[in-house]
Amino acid sequence: MIYYFKVRKAEKGYWGNFPDLEGSTTQGETLEEILSNAREVLDLVLETDFDYKCEIPLPKKYHGKSYHPVACDPTIGFPVLLRKTRLARKWTQKDMAKKLGVSLSAYQRLETPGKANPTIKTLDRLNELMHLPLSFLFDQAA
Repeated sequence: MIYYFKVRKAEKGYWGNFPDLEGSTTQGETLEEILSNAREVLDLVLETDFDYKCEIPLPKKYHGKSYHPVACDPTIGFPVLLRKTRLARKWTQKDMAKKLGVSLSAYQRLETPGKANPTIKTLDRLNELMHLPLSFLFDQAA
């Protein structure tokens, strides 16, 4: 998923945050450094909020010179998107495992940040079941 990071010039270097995500502030001496730090912060915030079952907003697109698109790790973005879509349908993980024809533990791995690595076949089946908006994982303009 692509979130937009707002960079601001500081007295020495830069600081910035993701407007859509609380607790996502970081800094750096150069633009390159702060954008590298932003990717780490994005993954950390998404994974932490996911673990604590916090509501994670889908990314919005922002415009302007100070906004920079930053992609999260797909092994983190996919579980976030999958859980969000499943919960919107009021399905349990057990429901999903049954619908996919996999064990509960196999399904739970799909919703585990850092461990989700679905096959193309599984992605196709998820799309059939849920119309999962996979473009959010890859599009620059989500």
